[in-house]
Amino acid sequence: QLNTTPVVDYTQRKKFSEDYADAGGFNLAYAAYKNSTKGILEPMLPGLGNFTTEQLFFLSYAQNWCENLDIPLATNLFQKDIHSPG
Repeated sequence: QLNTTPVVDYTQRKKFSEDYADAGGFNLAYAAYKNSTKGILEPMLPGLGNFTTEQLFFLSYAQNWCENLDIPLATNLFQKDIHSPG
């Protein structure tokens, strides 16, 4: 039986700070991407022509969060990692 009682402790407060910093970093990366491609026609990737290059930027970020963890590992990461689960 999985215990569904939420764990709220110091780790949770640290997670918020880390998530906030990660969001700031993502915003900087996106701004840098937009700045570096300003006025440049970007080539389309083979097989991905249905997506704009901007959509591909977000898809590449989203792919980082795609994972399938078993419950014991997910529980361990949730309790010990300062990052929020994907």
